Amino acid sequence: MGQWPQEYAHRRPGGSHGEAPIPQQELLRLLRRLPKPTIAVMHGSVLGVGLDLACACDIRVCTEDTILGDPRILQARYSATGITYVLPRLIGQSQAVRLLLLGEQIDGREAERIGLVYRAYPAQQFPGEVEKLLQQVASMATRSYAIIKQQILDELDMPYETALMHSMAIRQTNVIQDRVEGIRAFLEKRPPKYEGR
Repeated sequence: MGQWPQEYAHRRPGGSHGEAPIPQQELLRLLRRLPKPTIAVMHGSVLGVGLDLACACDIRVCTEDTILGDPRILQARYSATGITYVLPRLIGQSQAVRLLLLGEQIDGREAERIGLVYRAYPAQQFPGEVEKLLQQVASMATRSYAIIKQQILDELDMPYETALMHSMAIRQTNVIQDRVEGIRAFLEKRPPKYEGR
């Protein structure tokens, strides 16, 4: 809905169907491929491409009064940024249809109820709860996180037996050095000290 980045100008199509969302698609791809935990911290209104960005993240949190939805259908627009692929896998087809085909907007409490967000917090508790979550994720074994994230995304549409073979191949080709510390900490009943390797 604004100027295109110069590096995509040569790919800009004409016509009444509007601008192709090539820059947005690239951003969403990058978010999904990022081998680090991504967390969407949301408040206010999260609509359209904002919802796309949030759904591309691994974890979503918001305030109870955050408004989430996709009004593109109400503007006679379409979505070409992956939300029609991602949203049904996050919350199921019937809930995705509610948001995408009816243009319904929901608050954070409802988003938590249907599984769209990990947690919806009262506004006054939100900063503190977000900080706790960030500290928790920052203390995790990031190498392990990257591999599990890859498995989840790669195996999403695989048959079960294929996913098992894929998981075994991932295990055989990826070394997690923090694994030794994780097991040692578990046996010694202490918090692990991961180094991200």
